[in-house]
Amino acid sequence: MIGILFCLFCQLDTLEVKFDNQLQILRMFPEQSETVIQDWIRTGSAGLPYLIRTFSDPQTDMFVKEKIALAFGGIHDHGVLTLLYPGLKSGSSEFRANCCRAIGELADPSSFDFIIPLIKDPNDAVRAEAIYALGKLRDPRATPYLIEALKDSVFINRARAIVALGDIGNKNMIPYLAAYRSDPNAAIRISLAKSLGLFQDQAILPVLEPMLQDEDPIVRREAFNALTRTPGDESTELFRNSLTDPDPQVRDAACAALINYLPENAVPLTYEFLKDGNPGVRETAVRTLAIIKYKANPGFEAILTADRPLEMKHWALINLVENYGIAAVVDRLMQIFPDKFRDRLEKIVHGEYEMGMGKDELYLSLGKPTRTRSTGGEVEEWDYDDLGKVFVFRSGILTGIGNPE
Repeated sequence: MIGILFCLFCQLDTLEVKFDNQLQILRMFPEQSETVIQDWIRTGSAGLPYLIRTFSDPQTDMFVKEKIALAFGGIHDHGVLTLLYPGLKSGSSEFRANCCRAIGELADPSSFDFIIPLIKDPNDAVRAEAIYALGKLRDPRATPYLIEALKDSVFINRARAIVALGDIGNKNMIPYLAAYRSDPNAAIRISLAKSLGLFQDQAILPVLEPMLQDEDPIVRREAFNALTRTPGDESTELFRNSLTDPDPQVRDAACAALINYLPENAVPLTYEFLKDGNPGVRETAVRTLAIIKYKANPGFEAILTADRPLEMKHWALINLVENYGIAAVVDRLMQIFPDKFRDRLEKIVHGEYEMGMGKDELYLSLGKPTRTRSTGGEVEEWDYDDLGKVFVFRSGILTGIGNPE
């Protein structure tokens, strides 16, 4: 027991020394404040007593208090709210703003009445953080205040109000927000796209669809991202526009956003991004597939049962085998295609072939042939250079296997 207490004492002592050193760094090198704040946040509740003690000390300079306020928001301990509320009346505008930001991060509904007065604060940054906080509180009572904030003299605050209305998620606001679709300020249109995505509702699609052709690529990027947060086939069909967007950065961002879609929607689109003409987009598609792959079996299975190109179906089958294993895939395919013979499915899954296979079956088994040619009538030949084989089909059925001449 003595040993445990000693270790605990040493740990506390180490934390206190570390905290004191961080305070010195903060005061001597203000440009390192973000690094110090993130370190406090990573320390979490263990460092909270030191932060509270310093924050509450009347002798602590305002600069340090301003930074601790931000750390409080990142640590997400609601017990600090009573310390942050008085800061909303501080003479320091940055302190008011940072306290407001932290309260927003904590997202406690009881904070609503404390935030409302700051919507009309004379300082632009304070109003910005008050707008942000109201959105994070997700209290419908904030709607009229945010509508009023849409008239703010600072465009960034108007943009924040648009996003905050999306945070609250009142669908009745979608037609109202639609007016900002043609705002001359790109930042407003970008915020509108972000806001629409937060609704996660098909009602946004008529507003969002024209934004997919916006002149600003960042607006288009956010619009495609919003689509991935909106369920439904219509959303997925609109998203296909991203495949042909002229800006590779937009395509890249759209591909990365596919992780938000259900697998049956995301998987076919990921496949198409894998064939993009830009190497950066293809790399993103590879990373996206790696993220979704092991929960995407429904998507791969959906490809096999849908009207999809054979090349895509072969790719889906390969991924299913990697996910399930050969035996499990055969069992699963027997459920999906009960009219198929098990031995034929086993051949396909193993990447083998036999007489009597149809062209589709051979393609699923071996993939795309090196060359195909018709020799007249109903005869067709497929060359597979890697196998050194020529497969001959008559009326779509494999009737001969030979060697290339």
